[in-house]
Amino acid sequence: MLRARVPTNFAGKSVDRIPLRYSLARRRCGFSISAQQNSGGGFNGDSKREHDAKDALIKSLGEVSKQQGREPETRNFVLGSEGSIEKWRELDEKVNEYPGQRSFKCVGVAESGFRESMVQAVEDVVGSVHPEMVNTRSSSKGNYISVQIGPVIVKNPDQVIEIFSLMKQDERLKWVM
Repeated sequence: MLRARVPTNFAGKSVDRIPLRYSLARRRCGFSISAQQNSGGGFNGDSKREHDAKDALIKSLGEVSKQQGREPETRNFVLGSEGSIEKWRELDEKVNEYPGQRSFKCVGVAESGFRESMVQAVEDVVGSVHPEMVNTRSSSKGNYISVQIGPVIVKNPDQVIEIFSLMKQDERLKWVM
């Protein structure tokens, strides 16, 4: 194991060595170890450093948002009823590569046949889906059910749009992602 070189103290006695990987990791995180901190005094001031780092991150993210034209206190929705397919395609082109794997998750009214309807929507576009690739979970009161299908291989964005379109034909569907 690599060890950090630690000089002797003022009395000429060697100081316990700290493993190099530990000391480097501590330096990367912005922490330092002093004699007071090692002697059980805790990491005094580290919470302030963490707070400063958090503030710096929030500030830099805010600046990036402003540069990209995002309004403060608003949320960006990717797949919603307010956006057009063209906007979705533009974003999808930047983020996804095809062919690729994709999962589909939807929530609907817990009635018989909802799960099968959602699986059928995916199978109609990409072919058969292995049963192990379908997971369901009921809501706490049992009124709703979530169905997660995938990952499945989609060849292009048109297949994704077609799957969403087929899923939305079922009136029991409440939410899809």
